[in-house]
Amino acid sequence: MSIHLIPPADFRAEMECAGCFIVVEDLILYLKRHISRPYGETWGIPAGKKEGDETPLQTMRREVQEELGLDIVSSRFLGTLYCRIPDLDYILHLFVATFPVPPPFYLNTEEHTEARWLKPDQIEQLPLIVNGKKVLHFFRDHGAEQQN
Repeated sequence: MSIHLIPPADFRAEMECAGCFIVVEDLILYLKRHISRPYGETWGIPAGKKEGDETPLQTMRREVQEELGLDIVSSRFLGTLYCRIPDLDYILHLFVATFPVPPPFYLNTEEHTEARWLKPDQIEQLPLIVNGKKVLHFFRDHGAEQQN
């Protein structure tokens, strides 16, 4: 399992995804995946697969709306990662949306069972989705220092 900033020579993406770090001060919103979902009972940021000819931004906005009922009107593109897990290469586009106070949201309980505002060191203690710790480290290295 690995993430790369540029695709490895033998990289063959089978899907493209987008996700968003939703941030309030030093807290990030993390969601626990429903047990019936792939990688159930693990934690991650709101994210999901690209549909049709969506742009990464459109995918992220749709996924956040579906998972949280939250409209992301302002965000910053963090970067694209080329991810590998056993038997699957995929592209992950990451965004950051910063709010001054926690925005109201509802949790889509078909996809997730819990949502928590957490500090990065608390997130590291959770059972994270595959490559989740590496994605969090990418955020810490490339996005967290730019937050207001």
